[in-house]
Amino acid sequence: MEASSSGPSDTATFSFTVQNPIFPPTLISPAPAAYSPARLYDFTWSSSGDSYTLYIATDTQMVNLVRVYSNLLDTAFTMPAADSLVDGIYYWAVRSFVGADSSSLQLAPYLIGVDNVPPVSLDPVSPDGSSYLNDPNVTLVFQAASANSPQVIAPEFNVVEASTSPDFSTDLIRLDSLTDFTVSLAGLLSENRWYWHVERIDAAGNSSGFSTTASFLIDTTTPAVPTLVSPADGATVGSDTIVFHWNGSPPVGHATAPEYYFVHVSSDSLFGEYNIFASFVYSDSLALSSSILTNQTRYYWRVKGLDSAGFFSNYSAGQAFDFVQYICGDIDNSGGNIDIADLTMLVDHLFISFNPLPIPQAADVDANGLVDVADLTKLIDHLFINFVPLTCQ
Repeated sequence: MEASSSGPSDTATFSFTVQNPIFPPTLISPAPAAYSPARLYDFTWSSSGDSYTLYIATDTQMVNLVRVYSNLLDTAFTMPAADSLVDGIYYWAVRSFVGADSSSLQLAPYLIGVDNVPPVSLDPVSPDGSSYLNDPNVTLVFQAASANSPQVIAPEFNVVEASTSPDFSTDLIRLDSLTDFTVSLAGLLSENRWYWHVERIDAAGNSSGFSTTASFLIDTTTPAVPTLVSPADGATVGSDTIVFHWNGSPPVGHATAPEYYFVHVSSDSLFGEYNIFASFVYSDSLALSSSILTNQTRYYWRVKGLDSAGFFSNYSAGQAFDFVQYICGDIDNSGGNIDIADLTMLVDHLFISFNPLPIPQAADVDANGLVDVADLTKLIDHLFINFVPLTCQ
């Protein structure tokens, strides 16, 4: 404050304090920053005044008043139903009256937020259902389903749930109070198929509801080296269709990335030749037409396992098979005619020159695994006596 007697040098400046002996009430409830869908509130405060006035405004200076309740004789007040508030941000304060004097309002009125608007719903972005991941340190990405978000009153945050079951009943992981639209699950996930969804919640308890469910599969294990089953090593095959069969990785107790295989059939024991068959196969067997093979030739085959997560095994050890096609009894391999020439060659092999037969299997006409006199007897019977059909292995 300044004082002056109109002279050029008699001005003085001094300060003073005006004390109001009546302190403003202590606000109790609703607590500061209370967000709720409620439109009516119960207010309480602490004071020893004779009466009180409760103010509700849309600004902290308590200028834009929307409700005023005067001459309150108690330190608690319930809003009447007719005075329900629309959605929005409000502040409340109380003045205390003692006789003809009154307190000031609180320096910091308490905020109340009336919010009945659900937040915008969310959509999962990645990883999605087609993802096979070889790293368990997964980051989930999601986004608002619509660019037109409703009015935000109460603070909003995101909730993510992940589980190994589509109904989220097993191995549940829940992360809430997320402000970003990405979240890392590093260190939380094991090998398995995981399902996840996301919702947006606000401080008033409104929810967008959970999004649609997305899933991904974590597989960090290299496929086992396949075990070759058939044709067995050293087997002789001669059918028009040769069926290769092998066993992949044994089952485990959780979902894994789909496995597939690379099958290599070669005429080279070192597998340096790839022209016969070398391709991916998506089951544990392969039916191969023998038309691509050369009769009376030894072939070799091997298999490696791969999976959709990007891992692959070593090749299995190679196995050999002999491809031999023949007509039972066509001992001289003349092309299908079973005649005296076949009988002559068998006699020569058994008793005279002992020369090797072109296709020994064609001479085993009694199917006992040996070429001997019994086969000669059966061939004679077939050609000249009972004409009984021949049976080779």
